[in-house]
Amino acid sequence: MTNGTACDEASGNVQMVEQLFDVTSCADYDPTQEIIFPPELIRNPNFARANLHFSGARVQFWQVTCLEKLLELKHTHPDAKIIVGNTEVGVEVRMKDQLYTHLVSVSGVQEMEQVEVQEDGVRIGAAVTLSTVQEKLKNIVSTLPAYKTRVLTAILEMLKWFAGKQIRNVASLGGNIMTSSPISDLNPLLLSSRSVLHLHSGVRTRVMDRSFFTGYRKCDVTPSEVLVAVTVPFTTQNEYFQGFKQARRRDDDIAIANAGLCVSLEDDVVTSVMLAFGGVAPKTVLASNTMQLMKGRKWNDELLQDVTSSLVEELEVTPSAPGGMTAYRTTLLPSFFFKFYLHVRHELSKTLPTIPPLAPYQQEVLRPLTRPAHSATHLYEKVPADQPAMDPIGRPLVHASARQQVTGEATYVDDVPQYSNELFGAFVLSTQAKAQIVSLDAEEALALPGVHAVVSAKDLPGERNKAGELVPDEEVFASTSVQYVGQPVCLVVADDEFTARRAAKLVKVRYEKSTEKPIITVQDAIAANSWCVPPFSMFAGDVEAAQSTADHTLSGEVHIGGQEHFYLESNAHLAVPGECNSITLFSGTQSPTSTQHAVAHALGVPWNQVVVRTKRLGGGFGGKESRSVMISVPAAVAAKITGRPVRVVLERAEDMLMTGTRHPFFAKWRVSFNKQGVLQAVEMDLYSNAGFSLDLSYAVMERALLSSDNAYNCPNVRVTGHICRTNLPSNTAFRGFGGPQAMFVREDMMARVAAFLGLDAAQVREVNLYKEGDRTHFGQVLESCTVRRCWHDVKKQALYTHRKELVDQFNRSVSLILY
Repeated sequence: MTNGTACDEASGNVQMVEQLFDVTSCADYDPTQEIIFPPELIRNPNFARANLHFSGARVQFWQVTCLEKLLELKHTHPDAKIIVGNTEVGVEVRMKDQLYTHLVSVSGVQEMEQVEVQEDGVRIGAAVTLSTVQEKLKNIVSTLPAYKTRVLTAILEMLKWFAGKQIRNVASLGGNIMTSSPISDLNPLLLSSRSVLHLHSGVRTRVMDRSFFTGYRKCDVTPSEVLVAVTVPFTTQNEYFQGFKQARRRDDDIAIANAGLCVSLEDDVVTSVMLAFGGVAPKTVLASNTMQLMKGRKWNDELLQDVTSSLVEELEVTPSAPGGMTAYRTTLLPSFFFKFYLHVRHELSKTLPTIPPLAPYQQEVLRPLTRPAHSATHLYEKVPADQPAMDPIGRPLVHASARQQVTGEATYVDDVPQYSNELFGAFVLSTQAKAQIVSLDAEEALALPGVHAVVSAKDLPGERNKAGELVPDEEVFASTSVQYVGQPVCLVVADDEFTARRAAKLVKVRYEKSTEKPIITVQDAIAANSWCVPPFSMFAGDVEAAQSTADHTLSGEVHIGGQEHFYLESNAHLAVPGECNSITLFSGTQSPTSTQHAVAHALGVPWNQVVVRTKRLGGGFGGKESRSVMISVPAAVAAKITGRPVRVVLERAEDMLMTGTRHPFFAKWRVSFNKQGVLQAVEMDLYSNAGFSLDLSYAVMERALLSSDNAYNCPNVRVTGHICRTNLPSNTAFRGFGGPQAMFVREDMMARVAAFLGLDAAQVREVNLYKEGDRTHFGQVLESCTVRRCWHDVKKQALYTHRKELVDQFNRSVSLILY
């Protein structure tokens, strides 16, 4: 678009370019120059078909290429974990501290890697990867009658949305079954189709039925048995099958709930049925009572009503069930069946004259979800032809570090080459939210070879153990008590990361729980009068007088959750001791000065003895502004004590446990307005969950009070901030710094006012926008106020009026489906 002109589809003042650059100017692809994955790192194919055995101090690993050797190992080591892609065991070892002493890779066992079409179905080897399953089933489905492959088609459809391509490339069908996850996307399909498992120890087959899954991640397979293959049966002409999944996003996400539904009919009468569901119990389950209710019944609306009621009654998710959203999950089950009911009715209407075809709005429900072709639009100003090349205004410029970042050449803290005498530090974190520390026993950890020190509060006497951004109200290491789960108790320093983390698990901390219940939520803090500082307010005008004369007054409440920073690189710090008691920190921090001061205070040295080097953060968004010192200071102390460089790099789970989030907010509001929706008075109480210390929470709440007007004028305002002290990690800075939470509360008011008056929300917002000369609730007179011009420009660019009319037309034309 041209300078200074709004982009409007109707004006035609947009120049669209289909190709951003000339691809012929690029060099031809050369795999020997691949940057992301150099060919030299590709595994030697000979290793994939070789018998291998690695033995360590605690773990033995085998790769086997024949079934006999595998069975021999399982007989000798019944506890051995069989792995293909390691997508489950790897997570358990890394994230859940599981130790499996015997691991067996079976990716070379021929009997477990074959896919064969047989008379009764398709036999799929247990070690076949899901990507290979997709490829093979597509070919099979394309060559067989559609009615025979309804289960196979459902599996193919489900695999589109199963995890991501990287996972499907290594994960196996057998691993999915044996893991027995209650939210597995494939297990409901295999259970409802009565797929057959081929197990070897003695040789037996096992139909997947209601007794196969015995509990949470447990199934009816003995420790010495090996799942070799699975036979997925063909369907008959009068057998119908579908799978369903509901997740937060369409693909690459775990299911909230899922289902595999199968029914056999004689004409329109149910002869057999299998209804399997996941995500509603500790295991994949069959709706046995509902299945019994359906047998012998006609496939009609009366059956739909009865099944819907029966499913809700039989498979109600209890309020205490893990994962939450219990009412929603319970509602999903009849929703799945409703879609299945329409699908089967649609198929029956093609062959049975007694079954009428579906109405158009019902057919809309059956329309498959397709992934649209990916496209992107890059809008930027068209600069004048005579604009100097060195003038960047209006030009689409590449980020200064973009090329280094996309090629992996950008250096972050953990990319700094290792020093020859470097050590690694691993934290021991509190497991209690509110407790006294009775004892700290590090004897077993220190006895582990390679461990050099366990640094704790004893190494930081008195005030040197104190920290805090605004006030020193927290400790570097918990000394006598802990205030939240994830609070640092000590730092184990060892030769390498593996040894340090292993030793950290050996440190024994004994606690005495407080008789007082931990304060977790804002509501808990309000009930306990737990505040970091006394409440404080901002005023404008006379709120009570305006409320008494206004046409209407509404009140409401808003709950706003926290938000993880989820920066690309977790907290990473490298402390290197130097000459004359100096120390250098390579630190991914947003505040090098705060880090310098905090480290100097803990070490008892002048500020100029501490040098902080920060080249890249790896993402921060406020999360590394003040909280990073709680990781960098222990690293510096450990380096000082050992006289050697110490690197501390948090695992993602550690980082999320130790550091805070965006402040959760709770708000109570009261708004008075006239019949046109113009605001007369606003009263607002904002409560923030600060966590266990003040950190930056005062400044965050101050910003929230200042931003509580959003873009809307009101002459009479009273807004009060309450900073709640709770037993959570200290919440901290996040982009917007309290402003987004407070502005959201004002938007909630505007929406509620519009709904109350029956007016368009955009209209109510527009009449209340600030204009030139208005005075804010904190006394600023607005000059060069462009908010109304911005509002009109955005409405014009977005074609708001036109799009709203299209939405209204659609809503008027759509029939509501009621049963």
